[in-house]
Amino acid sequence: MQNSRIRHGMILIVILLSALMLYGCAGPRIPLAADQRLPLSEMPDQAQKPATPLLEQEGYPVYTPKPLPRTEAGFTIIYPKLGLKDSLVAYGPEDSVFVLGNVTDINGTLIICGDTIPIHPGGGWLAWVGYDQVKVVDSPGVWAEGRYGVVPIRYVAPSQELDGEMLDLKRTVYFRLADDVEAEEAAEQQPVIPFSGVISTHPTEWRDGVIRCTWPGAYDLFPVPGTLLYTDGYLPDFRDSSHRMYRVPLGDGDVGWIRDEFCEIDSGATLPEPPVIKVVRCDYEGRTTRIQVPVGCYRMPFRVERTADGMLALTLYGAKGWTDVLHQPVGSRVVDEVRWRQLDPATYQLRAFIHPEYLWGWDVTFEANYLVWTITEPPAFEMTKDQPLAGMTIVVDPGHGGYSTGAVGPTGISEKETLPVLANVIKEVLKNAGASVFLTKDDDRAMGLRERVQFAKDHQADLVLSVHYNAVGQGTNPMRHHGVSLHYNHRHSLEYAESLYRAICDYVGWEGNGIRFQDLAIPRLTSCPSVLIECGFMMHPEEEQLTVDPAFMQATAEGIRAGIIRFLWQERAHISQPCE
Repeated sequence: MQNSRIRHGMILIVILLSALMLYGCAGPRIPLAADQRLPLSEMPDQAQKPATPLLEQEGYPVYTPKPLPRTEAGFTIIYPKLGLKDSLVAYGPEDSVFVLGNVTDINGTLIICGDTIPIHPGGGWLAWVGYDQVKVVDSPGVWAEGRYGVVPIRYVAPSQELDGEMLDLKRTVYFRLADDVEAEEAAEQQPVIPFSGVISTHPTEWRDGVIRCTWPGAYDLFPVPGTLLYTDGYLPDFRDSSHRMYRVPLGDGDVGWIRDEFCEIDSGATLPEPPVIKVVRCDYEGRTTRIQVPVGCYRMPFRVERTADGMLALTLYGAKGWTDVLHQPVGSRVVDEVRWRQLDPATYQLRAFIHPEYLWGWDVTFEANYLVWTITEPPAFEMTKDQPLAGMTIVVDPGHGGYSTGAVGPTGISEKETLPVLANVIKEVLKNAGASVFLTKDDDRAMGLRERVQFAKDHQADLVLSVHYNAVGQGTNPMRHHGVSLHYNHRHSLEYAESLYRAICDYVGWEGNGIRFQDLAIPRLTSCPSVLIECGFMMHPEEEQLTVDPAFMQATAEGIRAGIIRFLWQERAHISQPCE
């Protein structure tokens, strides 16, 4: 009897110890305070700030002029693109325009609107022309009616063909001034044409369908294929009158607009009855909280957003709540509790009370008769001195390709030809730090935005970064914009963007062009931290030349590696601590 009691006591102790260990590993942890986090000096060497950034190193950069084709004019204009009768036409606002290109002889003189324009040692040049220097005229007669800005260009250089005499060439660039502002204002005043029907959404070959919050207006929702929407009217697309913008009442006072290219219309049809949601199940496994909402075969529009009070909210437009049972995710570190509420008769909302320090990402899918909302915690990894990124899966996306050239520099270097090279350098640097790295593509081919996002999901990426080179649009002074910039869309990607931005500036030596919230396809990915990096301005002659320099690409890649390590170390240090 005594031995039996001892055995039972020992079993009880083992059970209690196991429970404590399990709770210690899977249960909520208090995030490290700022003064408890390991200082930068104790990070792996691969994340340390270099003694001298690349652009501050003595003798760097050394520009090797790119062999430029000798043209009949003696110089080439890259942007705006060539138009009718050897002149150029582009849309631009009235306050400013810019022109960029290259010359065949850097010892020549380039004069635009009376100003002498510096010529880079590589042969490229960039000129910004203020509104007060642009002469505005009516249509010269060979183009569409409208107002045009006139920019005179003169290039003087020694001519080999003329036995040392000076070559004096003149050319005029015409910019068609934009009338979009007037068209948008007219569109806003136009009454909606009544129409009744049901819309079924679908993507195009390259893009997901998008619902705008107003028309004209910004992106708002990205419905999955097969989403059903009711429309009560439309407006002609002021940019192309052959297309329509359909108005879709969503619920809770929200209204959206969707272009006809993203949908099929069933005139006179009505939406199915909203599903009544009675039981919501929340499960927790691994590092994923999985919330299943029974919606039948009805795919309704939805949105997920961080609320002002720090919760994560899923709103379903077209559902009714009668939720008597809501199973809670026992053991989840990121979700404390899930509650529901009805915002209006057909708008249902689930709210997840979260620990934001454990939020790595989320996703929403339709599976059979359920809408499934997954909320993900940070991945587990073991950071060592030599392999600080061991266990991490990183997807690197080189932008553009194929028909999409991206930004083109003054000497004709384009994003699509340089980005695959840069992406491979980044891949090798991250692999040497222990990461598993996948490129969305490593060649010059077109790839849709949907395909790139799906690639990251299919490879179960822990981190995603898309690399590009930058350019500004007409109406912006390019002389005020240089260097790297970071672009994010969701709050859980902001620290990732900040860490990458600072590290790339440290390694390259940029002053930097800042961090921006922006509605771009890759940063819109929600399943993990995801950003887009503009690694420099292709339109500036000196930065264009850097894009093909191996030392610059290596420094950029090492800055990205350091930024990722710092992000994981400082912001997610608690996830790698072993249970005591």
